[in-house]
Amino acid sequence: MSTSSNFIGEVPKFYDQGLGPVMFNHYATDLSRRVARHQPANVLELAAGTGIVTEALRAALPQPTAITATDLNQPMLAIAEAKLENKNAINFKIVDAQDLPFEPATFNSMACQFGIMFFPNKLLSFQEACRVLKPGGHYVFNVWRSWKENPFAEIAHETIAGFFSGDPPGFYKVPFGYHDANEITSLVRQGGFSAVTSEIVKHRSPLKDIAGFSKALVYGNPIREEVLARGGNPDEVVAALERAMRKEYGSANSTPLEAIVFTAVK
Repeated sequence: MSTSSNFIGEVPKFYDQGLGPVMFNHYATDLSRRVARHQPANVLELAAGTGIVTEALRAALPQPTAITATDLNQPMLAIAEAKLENKNAINFKIVDAQDLPFEPATFNSMACQFGIMFFPNKLLSFQEACRVLKPGGHYVFNVWRSWKENPFAEIAHETIAGFFSGDPPGFYKVPFGYHDANEITSLVRQGGFSAVTSEIVKHRSPLKDIAGFSKALVYGNPIREEVLARGGNPDEVVAALERAMRKEYGSANSTPLEAIVFTAVK
């Protein structure tokens, strides 16, 4: 996932290699299997980021199925293209999810992993999704539940905030701050979809490399730039975060995750 130009420099690499195995890979497989159940002829993916879901979609769908993987951020999508350059029937495109450059009724299915939370105009994004889907088409997307169900994110936020007396970096409030299933369902219906279902998906994710994960939690998103802009030292933040993560998860070597998966039908 990425929806802005802040995912630049080495951010895509840390996002893909450091955050992907812990946060995103399991849910990418889950999302892709849900899309595949509907046997679409073509699929549009929004906020594809470094191609974690794209790769899972390619594995879950028959080879002739066309996949259009889109993102607003070119450096993130470049990693996806490099990973999947030998895979057939994948088209990569720089796209704003709120202004899709496709004709009405183009796609059978759509997918978006952990991107909705970042769209400034969520209703417009749902309206655009509905517009480009064919009648009877499915839009499968997920969002994180709160910090309570994903405690690593609260640990990250509180640890980082501890370095600043005022105006701490607030990035982690965004991806984990949009999870009211009723509110989201209502907005999806306002966007034009006729039916919406949701399901909570829990996962216990292994933490094989706590040091790498801790560094990626700072370097794999805009947090590093937020720390620097406030005069902080990102490496000191990483060291403190690693200590906090080892204290919390060192004996278990895993962390709980929870997300909500939605399936909307046009």
